[in-house]
Amino acid sequence: MWVHIVQCICEQVKQQPDSMQIRQPGSNHAAGEWTSWAEFLLAMCTLLAARGIHMPPLGFNLMVHTACSVGDMDSVLALTTYMHTHTHVWFHAGMLSSILSVNKVPYAAKCDLFLHMLQSSAHVGAHSEWSNGAVQVNSTLVSYMVQLAELLNDVQHLHQVVDVLGQEHCVELGTQDIEQLWSLAMDSAQIREKLKTWKNV
Repeated sequence: MWVHIVQCICEQVKQQPDSMQIRQPGSNHAAGEWTSWAEFLLAMCTLLAARGIHMPPLGFNLMVHTACSVGDMDSVLALTTYMHTHTHVWFHAGMLSSILSVNKVPYAAKCDLFLHMLQSSAHVGAHSEWSNGAVQVNSTLVSYMVQLAELLNDVQHLHQVVDVLGQEHCVELGTQDIEQLWSLAMDSAQIREKLKTWKNV
């Protein structure tokens, strides 16, 4: 039932993304003190958790994907931070992969979400009941991130993700990934030197 309520609210947000009453319900004095639709849903999650009712991963996935689809990055940050600090729900690779293709999400934000996912993974642990069935980080997902990079600035944002993946998760870029990034970094000797440390080219 609670996931259905989340789904209904998320549908309203997606249908009327520019509505101030939906995006910022606190602008309607009758709605109370909520400053965003995400804050309202997270407050509901907190109240339910106090009664032993925990929002399942599907509910959080709906919220995160909705926030990304309307370009509401403040809510994305609030949601993923809440998941990391207040729940055992892992912001896993499955959730991340579902939003990487959303054009309204800047590439830098996608890299930040990738790092947040890795941090969340370490926080929850591989044997958590909430992470069962979650998509694991693999070279395919990393290659998709590379394909989304279009500018030199994107490569600069991506390098931190690649460093963490290589050092902590033993996931490296493939040869084709390196070649694509190399072509984007033609005008930056510094980035090209960094690429050499990721893998021999």
